[in-house]
Amino acid sequence: MPASAAPTVEEIIAQLEAQGYTDVSVSRTWLGRIRIEAESGTHEREIVFNQRTGEILRDFWEELEDDDEVEESEEAGEEGSDDGDDSEDEDEGDDD
Repeated sequence: MPASAAPTVEEIIAQLEAQGYTDVSVSRTWLGRIRIEAESGTHEREIVFNQRTGEILRDFWEELEDDDEVEESEEAGEEGSDDGDDSEDEDEGDDD
């Protein structure tokens, strides 16, 4: 694609789908720019571009948290706090 050719919404969606994004929505911003939001199994992505010039103004992606990993880390945090309480008691006993 020549540098002067602006990408189309369809081209950007095709690229996102090729990268594994399935849940894709298209909207306009208040300034009339195109916003494409997409989600894969592991990431959310937002692309904002000026369709007239083809300039990408924003390309933001964020890794989605796995609910199982969040639960595991919360359980580990609870266990860690119990261990910390025990060590404080042991330290107090050593000082006497």
